[in-house]
Amino acid sequence: MMQRPDVLCLSGVDDSGHAGMRIDLQTFDTQPVSPHSVATARTVQSSERVHSIEPSDPLVMAAELLALSENCALSAVKIGMIPDLAVLHVISRFLESVACEHVVLDPVFISSSGSRLASIDVQNQLMDVLSGFVTVLTPNRDEAVILSGCSLVSEADAEELVRSISDRWGAACVIKGGHFERATVVDTLYAEGIFRDVAPRIEGVSLRGTGCMYASMMAARLAVGDSVEDAFFAAGSYVRGCLGRV
Repeated sequence: MMQRPDVLCLSGVDDSGHAGMRIDLQTFDTQPVSPHSVATARTVQSSERVHSIEPSDPLVMAAELLALSENCALSAVKIGMIPDLAVLHVISRFLESVACEHVVLDPVFISSSGSRLASIDVQNQLMDVLSGFVTVLTPNRDEAVILSGCSLVSEADAEELVRSISDRWGAACVIKGGHFERATVVDTLYAEGIFRDVAPRIEGVSLRGTGCMYASMMAARLAVGDSVEDAFFAAGSYVRGCLGRV
């Protein structure tokens, strides 16, 4: 029997089950990968607001990552919520110590309810610290504006912006189209060329957790050997399938 590739999620714990680590692991479980997880934070949140955030102890987190690295060779890492600089630097040191071909970063700054999940310091320093390791970025519209330092007025700007982010940070980039209020949703990838995934909007469903699904599916598909382009289309298809079953 062929050994399944090891995939790690570094993400926050949301005990409501609608986002974060639980969604990451559920997504990994749909694919032929061996899932692993290390929590970056524990959150208490509802669909209305984030009640509290407790960042993971950096010493404990570092020990967990060391133990993990002693037992498996990771094929892909998915990074989600990073609450503070201490956690950011634990992740950076870990990535520097392992040889992982695929690192997918979902730059989670603000929750779906509008609450801050990452400190301003993390927001400002995230890519300066991680740009040497990240191979794929998966921001939504608002996160793409922060990463680029540019303004994004319309969906028509997405192609120029995704190319700009990719060139600036040396990683493939997807700008997800769910935050543009149109009847169709267009996800835009730049990975040595522009690719667009166009689909009808699924109305009447919450988008909470869809960014986690998307990045986790890309990481899993890259781990099993997909190209970035194929992983991009697989991620979009998976999220639409999940939303259609709600």
